[in-house]
Amino acid sequence: MRVKLLLLVLMIGKTLFSSLFKNWTVYLILFVVSVLAFFQIFFYMNPTKWDMLNCFLPWKFYVGECLQNGNLPLWNPYVNLGAPINADPSSNAWYPVTWLIGYFKGYSVYTIGFELWLHVFLAGIGFYKLCKTLHLSSVLALTGGVAFMLSGLFIGNAQHLPYIISACWLPFVIHYYLKFVQEDSWENVVKASLALFMMLTGGYPAFTFILFYLLIIFFIYYALKKERRKGSLKSLFVKNIAFVGLAILASTVMIVSVYQAMPYISRLESLTVQHALYSPFSPQSFVSFIFPYATTVRLEYFDSDLSMRNAYFGLIPFLLFILGMFIKKKAEVKILFWFGLLCLTAAVGNYLPVREFLYNYIPFMNLFRFPSVFRLFVIIAGVITGLHFLQVVLSGKVSLKKVLLIGTGTSIVALIIVLNYALNFEHFNISKYLSDNLFVVTEEATYWKTIAVQSLFQLFILLCFLVLIWRIKRKTILAYSILVLISFDLIITAQLNAPTTVYYHKWTAQEAENIISAYPKGFPKLDTVSLIENDNSERIGDPFFLNTNIYRKQIGTVGFNSFMFGSYDILRSDYPAFYDELKKNKLLLLSDEIYPIAEMDKFRKDSLFSSKQLFFEQKTLEKLQKGQFLTKNDDFAQLNDFGAFYFEVKTKTSEKQILTLFQKNYPGWTATLNDSPVEIYTSNMNFMSVVLPGGENKVRFEFKNRPVTVSFWVSLVTLLFMASFLVFAHYQKTINQNN
Repeated sequence: MRVKLLLLVLMIGKTLFSSLFKNWTVYLILFVVSVLAFFQIFFYMNPTKWDMLNCFLPWKFYVGECLQNGNLPLWNPYVNLGAPINADPSSNAWYPVTWLIGYFKGYSVYTIGFELWLHVFLAGIGFYKLCKTLHLSSVLALTGGVAFMLSGLFIGNAQHLPYIISACWLPFVIHYYLKFVQEDSWENVVKASLALFMMLTGGYPAFTFILFYLLIIFFIYYALKKERRKGSLKSLFVKNIAFVGLAILASTVMIVSVYQAMPYISRLESLTVQHALYSPFSPQSFVSFIFPYATTVRLEYFDSDLSMRNAYFGLIPFLLFILGMFIKKKAEVKILFWFGLLCLTAAVGNYLPVREFLYNYIPFMNLFRFPSVFRLFVIIAGVITGLHFLQVVLSGKVSLKKVLLIGTGTSIVALIIVLNYALNFEHFNISKYLSDNLFVVTEEATYWKTIAVQSLFQLFILLCFLVLIWRIKRKTILAYSILVLISFDLIITAQLNAPTTVYYHKWTAQEAENIISAYPKGFPKLDTVSLIENDNSERIGDPFFLNTNIYRKQIGTVGFNSFMFGSYDILRSDYPAFYDELKKNKLLLLSDEIYPIAEMDKFRKDSLFSSKQLFFEQKTLEKLQKGQFLTKNDDFAQLNDFGAFYFEVKTKTSEKQILTLFQKNYPGWTATLNDSPVEIYTSNMNFMSVVLPGGENKVRFEFKNRPVTVSFWVSLVTLLFMASFLVFAHYQKTINQNN
């Protein structure tokens, strides 16, 4: 079965990316450059860092475990006393790459690193294709692919896999969108929809929201351009509707999952303008356009998270961008340029009023944090504008070549001044620093030391660039020489920053993998210990700090995730004493202590909480108080069987009472008592409770989320239709070419 599925995926992949086999030399170069820049990850030398190991790896690990055991990834019981993993966009539960790796191989320290590198490599391909669509020459398009895939977002946000996934597929969306509006092609409509589907299911939503407005601008431009041509405007509308409609249908399972969870999630309720302005690409971070190494120093001066400061896309492309701002541009390049500048004003957060304005008045802009995400579109604009300028120079514009020479010479003088200031400011032995502190995280690094070090390197790059444009007359050789120089610059710069933001240099990948591979696979029997004991045992060893109950396969009350139930947040933050009492229980609780939820504040005031208390809404309480409950010391409830989506409990009680399972009550959970359906009541604002009669009983809690299951089949059928269409179109094109 797995072999057949893999063959089907390979066939579809060959069809979707058939150009890979036509332009293999270009992609080989992108492959080599991406491997050199990420060789510690590609060759499994070091593990990825921070959130990659402590958030995305455990979530994907669990998704893979579900798939390999024949289950859809619907519920994660191990962290925060249960959560619908299918509804968390960051889990990538519906992302095809997660399914392929999770089902065929399973997630590990090695595969999460491979997935990071894979998306960097694919990003280079996507940007190359976009540059070709914008009529850049092959060598300049290849240069663009290198500059984009090794840019500051891929290096700085390497720990944030959804960011990397979004940045990977975004150029594909723009490329295929421009192709289908320019060429009136249904094949490219479907490809654009597939790329957007990949963004929706795997990426960070903010990038999709911003892309939405860029595509609207392109749509308006082409609508105005086509309005005088008979039938073309109607065709444009139809294809745009199909583009969006197919992407939505393919993403139905993701959309339904998130929509179902929206009433429960605290993040959506509490995203204030202050949250939306948090961690900008501050003006202080603009230093990264020239000296990205300086952003690795931990300073409050940057007023931003370490991962959000880097927007480097190469010193030479940045110089070309500055010079290219002032020349005439093609319409598509002009749109990207001005949109990029607008995004720059939003990226700086509260340093300008733009981001707050977007939050208050523009749809979807109030749904995400981190203004720094806008910098991706600044990078795109910078690379494309700069390469467009270089293409104009290479076309023979003598006056612009003189401008480039003057700009390069001026930049060299400026760098010499900066280097001199940095060396005088720090008074340090730069040769000793270079021999002892490069390519590691070091306390020796300071702001001006890093600028001094990178100034030396940037001087070398600009001097080489000056010689190239001064001495080489043949345009093709000059273009390839610039490609090599820019690639060298970006690889070295990536390596300077990588120990800080990409990988842990203190641990090997094998050391990290050995820690988690020692734990059991599948869904083994749970330990019969208290919840707090499981919490206290969560640490399994560096570099793993969070969400480790997923590896240990034990249920705990803790977990690191921004996807948090509002009711659980209230329990932890507003009633910490009660929360601490509840953690003294095991997974199952038998209790006869029931109270109205309105009395929780009274119990908090008088410090009267105990571990056996159950608080219910008034309507629920009225139903429950019709019976008498009594718990005795010899009563027991034990877990008889357990899986990804069910808990089977055996109980023996003398009298009628309440059984509580410490998992959150959520649409899809059902309960049976001795194989007959019973009602689930929500206790303590979160958990599942059922009424037990006296005697021996069997209770089964089972998660069957029918809306999500149905929407999964809608998505799958849509994807099969799209893939079949592309396969047919590909072979039809092949037959026509052969004839």
